[in-house]
Formats: sequence, structure tokens, C-alpha cells
Amino acid sequence: MNELFSAVFKFILTLVLIPVIYAATILFGKHYAQFSGVQEDFFYWGIWFFVVVYIFVYQFKGVQDAGRKIVSGIFGFVSFGKNFFANIFPFYFFIIMLGFHVARNVFNVKNYNHFFLFFGGFSIAMHVIETAGELQSQEKGLVKPNYYFSICLVYLFSVFFIILMMNLLTSIFTFPKYINGIIKISNDIFIMFWKGFI
Repeated sequence: MNELFSAVFKFILTLVLIPVIYAATILFGKHYAQFSGVQEDFFYWGIWFFVVVYIFVYQFKGVQDAGRKIVSGIFGFVSFGKNFFANIFPFYFFIIMLGFHVARNVFNVKNYNHFFLFFGGFSIAMHVIETAGELQSQEKGLVKPNYYFSICLVYLFSVFFIILMMNLLTSIFTFPKYINGIIKISNDIFIMFWKGFI
């Protein structure tokens, strides 16, 4: 009975998160374009390059698992949440963006921005897609409420983390504006659906 209640509850939460994911996605491009001196196309090319390689050439499960183990080790003191952090924290993206920050803002080296952005896009795509595969394999059955809910959180955290890291890189703090935009669009969608059912 408890498992059924948990499954139904997570399924409902997933439905609630769908408008939030929609808002976060459509606003992402607008906010990303605000970061001056950042060649945004290279980031998107990195994402698409990973997708092509993943489908036709190689799946990076071993690479992603290594990153997950490192994150699990770092958060090993949080016994109840180390798997959560391992799934949700984009380890390789963080390392690449940290290197980008040091090169750009500490050593004032800006000739390699496009490389960092390309591999940043590549690594975040690897994180989301490989984590989705891992989470999906953990749940049997046609309907997978735990997977739906978990991958929604992984996706949202990844998008939020990208914006936060770009804020750090460019010293343009747009995150509060981004969150407010998500709340507004999500609220409009909820109101539209509410009125549609009344």
C-alpha cells in the first residue's frame, strides 16, 4: 500500500513538474544568450555531438559511472543522500566549467572559450542521458513513476547548474530573474489548466 501511494504521489509530482521543465527550457536559451563574450553555439554543438556519438558510435556508461563514484565518495558522509547527489550532480560539467573559470577569469585566457563550451555541452548531455539510462534500468515495469520523477529533477538541476556556472564565469547574475520567469510561466500554465477543468 505504501509503495502504491509513493508511486501515485511521485507520478502526480512529475505532472506538476512538466510545466516547470517547459518554462525552464524555453527561458534557458534567452538567458544563455545574455552572457557576453560566450559563443553559445559551441555549447549546443557539444550537446548534439554527444547525441550523435551516443547513438551511432559509443555509450559513455563507464565514464559516467566513474564520475558518479567520485561524487558518491565526496558525499559519503550523507548516507541517505549519496546516491541522490551521484545522480543529480554533473561532475564532469563542473570540472570543465571550473577549468573554464580559472582560464578565463584568473589567467585571462580567452582564446579557448569555444573548447570549454563545446566540452561543457558534451558533458552535460552525457550526464543527463547516461543518468536517465541508469535510473530507467533500476525500475522494472511499463510505468516508472520513480524514474519519471527522478529524471525531471536531474534535468531541472542540470539546467539550473548551467545558468549558475555561467553566472560565475561572466559575473552576470541572472539566476533570480531566470527563476522568477519560470515561476511566472509555470503559474500561467497551471491557471490555464485549472480554468480549463472548472
